[in-house]
Amino acid sequence: MRKISVLLLTLCFFAAGCQAKDESLPVDQSAEPSFKVEAAVHEDHTQVKLLLHNLEDQPLSLTFPSSQQFEVIIKRASGEELYRYSKGKMFSQALTSVSLQPGETKTWEVAWNYDEKPFQQGETYSITGKLLPIEVNGKKAAANLFTETISYKADGRIDGAEDTLNVEVEKQGNDGAYTLSGGAVPGVEQAYYAVSEGHIMLVEETAFDISKPWKISIRIPKEQLPTNGTVILEMYAKEKKTKTVVRKLVVLEQFPNASSGSER
Repeated sequence: MRKISVLLLTLCFFAAGCQAKDESLPVDQSAEPSFKVEAAVHEDHTQVKLLLHNLEDQPLSLTFPSSQQFEVIIKRASGEELYRYSKGKMFSQALTSVSLQPGETKTWEVAWNYDEKPFQQGETYSITGKLLPIEVNGKKAAANLFTETISYKADGRIDGAEDTLNVEVEKQGNDGAYTLSGGAVPGVEQAYYAVSEGHIMLVEETAFDISKPWKISIRIPKEQLPTNGTVILEMYAKEKKTKTVVRKLVVLEQFPNASSGSER
């Protein structure tokens, strides 16, 4: 299982005779959360998700200069712009904010619907997602602090982002006792699941058979459940043909009222 490990470093610079101090947050700094872009390209639309995960043990606060909190841009390799989320839209100029509790994830999501498929076989396209805060935890945010670009090749593959495990999951239960079930998934090798809350592992990697209808039961002692956070199950497997790792995230429960908001 791939775990994201973030090396956090705070940089301070002092110069003799310098009277002003730059309060911008550098890209490598102790409050930096995990930010990633995911995309799924379909016949009639492209679905893009921006995910921000608070890895710290304290709340994370972002302040935006307007109601536009993010931008998504899709381009051809030549630089020709095919889509820009903000193009033709009006945004309130009032300040907006987003707060994430420790371990919480927020998702911004947008769909680009097109009349004619703009992709040409074999060509490569870039999908850039960025958040647009002016402050992070009360300090000026550095430009492009939360920015990622992934590449799409018009043979159906996304480079730089994991593919999604195509499985419908039915979930039941609460307070640490959960039952999940789903149908068979053809074309994948041995599947695994694990459960975590932020960077804390609650259930270690466990193998299960996904080649036929399946059902798994999860029990987490109540003393291990978070008082404020989100418990997430990650399922992943490897495609037999391409050897690509595919995965699916399932929110088991949020404590007490944490939520991963969504904007479309």
